Amino acid sequence: MDRDGFRSFNRFMIWMWHAGLGGPMNLTHRLTGRIMVLGTVGRKSGEMRRTPLNYSPCGDSILALAGFGGRTDWLKNLQAHPFAEVWLPDGSWLARAEEIQDPQERLDAIRRVLKDSGFAAKVFAGIDPRRCDQETLRRHTEPYRAVRLRLLEPLPEPEEMKVGRAARTGLGVGLGISLAWAWFSRKD
Repeated sequence: MDRDGFRSFNRFMIWMWHAGLGGPMNLTHRLTGRIMVLGTVGRKSGEMRRTPLNYSPCGDSILALAGFGGRTDWLKNLQAHPFAEVWLPDGSWLARAEEIQDPQERLDAIRRVLKDSGFAAKVFAGIDPRRCDQETLRRHTEPYRAVRLRLLEPLPEPEEMKVGRAARTGLGVGLGISLAWAWFSRKD
């Protein structure tokens, strides 16, 4: 999928969070992957920018990957403004971002996030992070950047998510699954 495809898909994923389905989507994380929404301050606009990402919990931090490397917009935004808003299934957090520089720690973080990415690792990275050796992982993920988001303090529920509280029921989960099926089944 190219960057335009990701942008289109990202709008759908953010809509799912607004509809209150961010938590339920993560109930099947072994298939769909762990999904969060990262809010960054735009480096040029100064406006809040939100991006859904696969992630891996790691103690008091969250690990994420910039699959387009240094040209990833949310990574550039974090380099300019390292504080971010993180929407997780259990709530929203203020976080401080730092890129992981140590080569071994970076590779370990990449493997961890890819393992927690469900089908996305095989589809987008082209590897099975549970089975490939370190050298294969390093070669396939050369441009990737690994980011640690240290969770600092809980934030109140974002206003745009309050509308979706009712969708957190079983009916909302069914609707979310139906919408996801329709999204992936559509003909371009």
